[in-house]
Amino acid sequence: MGIGSSVEDYKNAMIALSPTGACWPTDNESNWVKLLYGLSEEFARVDTSCVTLLDEEFPNTSTILLENWERVVGLPDAFSNPDASIEERQAAVLFKLQARGGQSKEYLEGLIETLGFENTIVECNPFEADLGEADSFLFDETWLHHFIVFVHASPTVDEKAIFEARFKTVIPAQSVPIFIYE
Repeated sequence: MGIGSSVEDYKNAMIALSPTGACWPTDNESNWVKLLYGLSEEFARVDTSCVTLLDEEFPNTSTILLENWERVVGLPDAFSNPDASIEERQAAVLFKLQARGGQSKEYLEGLIETLGFENTIVECNPFEADLGEADSFLFDETWLHHFIVFVHASPTVDEKAIFEARFKTVIPAQSVPIFIYE
């Protein structure tokens, strides 16, 4: 017996665990086996509910408890799409759960990936002769807090607006992102 056992599995297990003798018939037409079959249906139903509960434990697979996940992280918010699909809602919950702070390029790229967009971030650090390379971008000090977000996707205008607004809530206040969609 394991997770996802069927009615037949439970019935056979209960027959095997029953006492032996004339009072305990094992043929499928006996009242005893019919009773065990009825009990097996309930055990299998509970088993299925347990498997479903395992899926609900994580926001990226949750459907039944998705509204509870959204409530916990403060969704829907001003940036939420009222017509969002289940997958988009799950991605928004993951984004909010994982957006707990960080300023590194890798952290921000990871957050964007939770929304389902492949991306590359280029920091606009001022060029320095001893640290720069031949293929480096040439930025001066005015670009110090800027960075370019190359999003490798073509979202709709509404998706872009929601994505950019949500992303701006997790970056440092002095940062200026420039979004380029490829």
